[in-house]
Amino acid sequence: MAPIIRRMIEADIPQVLLLLQNEWDCEETHTSLPQELRDMFSTASFRPTYFVAEHEDRIVACAGWNWGWFNYDNFEFFWMCVDEPYRGRGLGKSLVDARISDVMQYKKEGRPLYIWISTPLRERYEKFGFRVILETPRVFVRGQQAYAMVKEINQ
Repeated sequence: MAPIIRRMIEADIPQVLLLLQNEWDCEETHTSLPQELRDMFSTASFRPTYFVAEHEDRIVACAGWNWGWFNYDNFEFFWMCVDEPYRGRGLGKSLVDARISDVMQYKKEGRPLYIWISTPLRERYEKFGFRVILETPRVFVRGQQAYAMVKEINQ
């Protein structure tokens, strides 16, 4: 049976946290990320939304989004991770598609919608239609260069 893509539920938090900490071993995954994952289930005005890929009762991939800081036509994608044994099966694309579909409900007629990311995965996101707007001074784990990228949706 293939993994299923669905919204994260509160019971998924420990598995998602472990998956992200194993992939992105940086300060944020040990300090702010646990609270950020719990915020999805809080009463905060701007709560992150996470999707997961589940296979045989195990979370094997995840990705999140939240409102951007600029205005209501901007969204930020973050924390995408696919467990190594599951890479190359299209789960990353499915998670990008799930997040785009989710934010499209907020698109206003006649106005473009912008999705922003900061990632070392430049080539991967270019395949999804994102373009680099800035090579950032931030360096990700394992010395990876980060890129600010954007995707504009006018449909």
